[in-house]
Amino acid sequence: MSYYSESFTIVMSNGLISGIFKTTLGVKQGGPVSPRLFAEYVEDLNQGAKVNHVKIDIILYADDILLISNSVEGLNKMFETTGKFGVKWEININPKKTVYMGFGLVNNPFATIKSTFDGMEVQRVKSAKYLEMLINEKISNSDHVNNRRTITLSAVNKLKRSVISSKLLSPKIKVFCYKTYCSSTLHYGLELIALNKKEMPALQTTESTIVKNLFKLGKRGVKAVNYYMHQT
Repeated sequence: MSYYSESFTIVMSNGLISGIFKTTLGVKQGGPVSPRLFAEYVEDLNQGAKVNHVKIDIILYADDILLISNSVEGLNKMFETTGKFGVKWEININPKKTVYMGFGLVNNPFATIKSTFDGMEVQRVKSAKYLEMLINEKISNSDHVNNRRTITLSAVNKLKRSVISSKLLSPKIKVFCYKTYCSSTLHYGLELIALNKKEMPALQTTESTIVKNLFKLGKRGVKAVNYYMHQT
């Protein structure tokens, strides 16, 4: 394959940059066809589970992989298959970064069953982050919503320590900062999920708090600014 006949790369670690060297393994970092090529290889991991009569085997983005099984036996078999897959294709998979969850089985004996991967026991977790989305065993969005709220409020505090609090800054610029920095941080990933009756008001309260702090407004002022922001 001519695309990979002459593949070179550099490595940066702890602020140090290596010289250019030739690579003979793996796909090109940032290559336009790399995700597709990697996806072709992971077709070997074809266990999966049925969700609403649809069989889901693998969820992946580049080399971030989420494997799904509908039984404990299937889970252990999948870990075994994944280990063999890594050896076969010379892919290093870090067992220390591998965790599992039992969706919808919070109080199930599933928790007492030990699963191993590459000779190491796999830790069961109640929630985990996948592509910056927090997913949990309860199959709820609460962890992700609360995480976005916490991150956003922290970001707002940093923004308040900058020129955003200056009286010389026009409201339009403040609105622009809010939309591009605060709102985008708060709503990251939320467009992909259905919010319930508790989560939606929680987000609205967070937004009102942010607007009040940035613009130093009362309730009426918050409503006016919210209206203005949605019109611009």
